[in-house]
Amino acid sequence: MRQIRVLQFTLAAGKGGPTQYILNNWKYIDRARFQFDFITFARELDYERPLQQEGCRIYHISCYPEKDKKQFVKELDNILDHGYDVMHIHTTAWKDTIVEERAKAKGVRKIIIHAHTTGCVNIVQEEQRQEEEYIHYSIRNKISKEMATDYWACSGAAAEWLYGDRIDCKYIKIMNNAIDLNRFAYNETVRQEVRHAVGLDSKFVIGHVGRLEYIKNHIFLLQILSHISCRIPEAVLLLVGDGRLHEDIKRKADKLGLSDRVIMLGRRDDTERWYQAMDVFALPSLSEAAPLVLLEAQTSGLACICSENVSNEFFYTGNVQKICLSAPEDWATALIRLSNGYERRDQSAIMRKAGFDIKQQVKELEKEYEEI
Repeated sequence: MRQIRVLQFTLAAGKGGPTQYILNNWKYIDRARFQFDFITFARELDYERPLQQEGCRIYHISCYPEKDKKQFVKELDNILDHGYDVMHIHTTAWKDTIVEERAKAKGVRKIIIHAHTTGCVNIVQEEQRQEEEYIHYSIRNKISKEMATDYWACSGAAAEWLYGDRIDCKYIKIMNNAIDLNRFAYNETVRQEVRHAVGLDSKFVIGHVGRLEYIKNHIFLLQILSHISCRIPEAVLLLVGDGRLHEDIKRKADKLGLSDRVIMLGRRDDTERWYQAMDVFALPSLSEAAPLVLLEAQTSGLACICSENVSNEFFYTGNVQKICLSAPEDWATALIRLSNGYERRDQSAIMRKAGFDIKQQVKELEKEYEEI
């Protein structure tokens, strides 16, 4: 039996969101039956060499279609000429439909459009965000079921954002953003080891994992930390991740007098160890479709506090509390209460039952890819 060849569109330079979802699937999929190749707009990927060593092709496209459609089509067509059974298009908002059109014209038998977010809120400038949303809705109002073979989303909210009422819900499949539950299961030994190694033994650690971008709302966490610092002298904020706002966050911490209370670890490949070191996980996002980090944090038994922008459909352990961003005093009260301690247990069995085990979910993915 020959391999089913899947072209993934696209990988980002960093391993967040859709990119992490794609890489998780590649790690666990049956490679005897499936081959993944990847398209990226990034000039280089930090993790490119390992993928190439595993037999993957990585195609670098030099421009976005909205910048130079003719050149984009030329490069994309050259890639599609290598022959693919499936094109899996991971998207956040409508900017064009040229990818779907070229895949169809080149005879790709299975074209999957996969919604991964719920808005354009990663754009800081209000005027630019409104312009992007206008383009998104203008294109969304014209899409039809014939443009692809499959319509997927990571959540109901993501499906609503990308498809609206243009694609009947009976044609939309929700595909869980699953994780390696064994990797993130609570481990008291690792917790003590990490906390001791970085001097956190006596600290109350408020943790966050995510890109340092506007959408993740890190400045709000700094403001909350400043508010509770007198009530919880041992409180620190642990940030795992990197991004464009690294220096802005650092400057804000300095301004608030929190430099010695904010630990910025940068991008890490061992996030599972840092969840163990945390006491609380905080997710004050301005928008979230299906946050992998919340699933990871819940699996590790952490109490989690989320903004109102995180859907209840991802609350499984009973240890998640939703608080509006307009009520920072309620965030402070919740953190003060949690600083007194709570029973922390491994929650991987609950998350497995809810359908978030990557080893189970990848089998569903394989079945879908085989339907060609």
